[in-house]
Amino acid sequence: MGIEMAKDRYGNEIDPVHGFAWGKLISGPESLNLRFRWAQELMKRRYKRYGQEAIYNLTGLYTHFPSTTEDLGPPSDDLVGPAIWMDRLKRIGIEHLGGDIERHHVAFCNRLSSGQVATILSIVKPGEILVCYSAPPKGFTHSSILLGAKLVGAECLEANTAEEFNDIVEKYGDRVSLVVITGTSTALKSPPIEELKKVIEISREHKIFTYLDDASGARLRPVLLMQPKSLELGVDIAGTSGEKLLPGPRSGWIAGDRDLVERIETLLITMGADLRPALSVALLRGLENYDPELLRKMKAMGEKIYRLAKGLYGDRVKEIPFGIHILHDDGLDIVIEKADARQIELVPVEASIGTGVSLLEDYGVITVAGAWSAGSTPSIRIKPVPEEGMRFGGPEKIIEVLDKSFERVAVTSRDMDGMRKLLFGDLMM
Repeated sequence: MGIEMAKDRYGNEIDPVHGFAWGKLISGPESLNLRFRWAQELMKRRYKRYGQEAIYNLTGLYTHFPSTTEDLGPPSDDLVGPAIWMDRLKRIGIEHLGGDIERHHVAFCNRLSSGQVATILSIVKPGEILVCYSAPPKGFTHSSILLGAKLVGAECLEANTAEEFNDIVEKYGDRVSLVVITGTSTALKSPPIEELKKVIEISREHKIFTYLDDASGARLRPVLLMQPKSLELGVDIAGTSGEKLLPGPRSGWIAGDRDLVERIETLLITMGADLRPALSVALLRGLENYDPELLRKMKAMGEKIYRLAKGLYGDRVKEIPFGIHILHDDGLDIVIEKADARQIELVPVEASIGTGVSLLEDYGVITVAGAWSAGSTPSIRIKPVPEEGMRFGGPEKIIEVLDKSFERVAVTSRDMDGMRKLLFGDLMM
């Protein structure tokens, strides 16, 4: 018994690894990568025509390289660099997650996704059970966790409450070897602190390893929810991302129990997924420049964006700490309403991605839905860093172009060839 094949609101079977249903156009990971290549082409054309100032990153993710000119010398050298800065990076990385340099170890990876796959391969054995615990609803476990379980041959079960988790443990006993706790989902929802503590307590009683996927939560939870830092919760290991609510490059690190993390680190190096020195020193600069006050400013702008979006879309738009989230099904609802049709040929994810690509092509707005590669969650999320949001024109302008992009998808959805061109442009499959 694995994860049940759930269906979306339109009756389409949801892929349990990716969390949405495939359609005629977005039919698999290959088409997501083709969409990514088209997004790159759109950005290249816009950059050549208008310059960098005409491209706006409204993802809330940092995608730049915060190294200094001096960092591009010996600090970036593969052999010399780590000798210069690694001790400091390890200390700051562990402390950022609430750990102790004397007791804990840390492993840095090219993306948190690779670190999570390595974590599962290092801990879970074939035939064992991995439990994924997150805030409701189900389906917010990251695809890298599900992939890791698949690679090792483990069964993966989901729980949304401590009671559900306890029921699984009582039913399967020693087969449960690891619980992955999603500290903050892609919708930026966190489980209640008492639930988190209960899951960790149950795990400790049954000698189950605990891993906290705290990609954004390592900063969001302590700053906005006043919760303990990752390792202060008592988990064995925790991981976070270098670019999520942190001004570093796309990267990640996992810290905690020394023996476990050393095993994970060894596998990362073997896989070629460890973080190379040039990126490591950039991550160090990002950690040094981290300012929790930025999260409070993002929250204030996000509240304004939400109020405007709710006025247009009602309950189909969800408020998240720094902006809005429109789930795939709700996005398709909006498109169908604007198309004045009972139904259209698109599946929900195609409506989301089409809206994201329209935002990029027509207005230079980068969203995860329109520009990110396979492995991300391509629903509509807008949560800009305040300076970037104001540079674009502020909350009113953001919602105006979002609505126009939904309109474009609604009109284009009457012609599948037109939708194919919107999604893939000159690279049409």
